[in-house]
Amino acid sequence: LADKSRAIENREFFERQVTNTNRYAGNFGYRNTLIPVNFYFSNTSKTIDRLSRPSQNFDDDELGLSLNNESKGFGTTRLEADQNEFSRTESGTTDQSGAARNFSLSNQRSLSRDNKKSLYSFLRYYKLSGTSESSILNLNEDINIEHSDDLASSYTYTFADRTSSGVKNKDNKLG
Repeated sequence: LADKSRAIENREFFERQVTNTNRYAGNFGYRNTLIPVNFYFSNTSKTIDRLSRPSQNFDDDELGLSLNNESKGFGTTRLEADQNEFSRTESGTTDQSGAARNFSLSNQRSLSRDNKKSLYSFLRYYKLSGTSESSILNLNEDINIEHSDDLASSYTYTFADRTSSGVKNKDNKLG
């Protein structure tokens, strides 16, 4: 994909905003019986011009990878990883730049032949570095059991470890 666009918007009284955007992107996939793979990249630059305020510039470089597997023994597994390096500039304000990294792994599998017992697991890690800093680590486990047509039970565990602007939180929840 290669795209160049220009958008003109009438904003406040007698103010016009012109947005020029350039984007280059690609999405590639490979599918086989073991692990289908998808890879994408994107480069986007955007400039917003206004008469009464300074111009704004946005640049983003993204990369991503996704893997999927479905098997009788392990169930459905999905792995996703992506990264976005970015910068934001505007005259009169502090420039912002950094990188956001995201990783997630999920698995859903049946624990019985009749599919009345199932386990869902999810792990996610996110880190923002640069002008602003934060991170998140989440782990979720869910077990669902269908005892009969009229009775079912669910058991959940959630762990979260979050850090943002120097503030740290850790949570454990059991249900």
